[in-house]
Amino acid sequence: RNFNAGDKIAIFAMAKLDQGWTEQPTGDDVKPSIPPMSHVVNARTNVNWRHSSAGKVIQGRQEWYSIPLTILISDGSNGNNNDGK
Repeated sequence: RNFNAGDKIAIFAMAKLDQGWTEQPTGDDVKPSIPPMSHVVNARTNVNWRHSSAGKVIQGRQEWYSIPLTILISDGSNGNNNDGK
C-alpha cells in the first residue's frame, strides 16, 4: 500500500493467549469431566461466554489487541538523513 505525507496509520499487535487453559487431563481417574469454569479461563478462551455483574459485562474472546501505535507519515523533508545522527 502507498501512503501519502500526512497519513496516519495505526499498528496493533494481536495475540491468542492461554488457549492451553482449556485442555483438561483425561482418564478414568480424573473427575468430573467438565470444561473450565473459572471466569478468567472463560473470559480469555471462550467466545460464547458472557457474564454480567453490578452493571458490568465481560464477554469472552480469543483475540486480544494491544493499544494502537499511531504513525504519522512524513514527506521526508524534515532534514533527517536517516543515518541516525
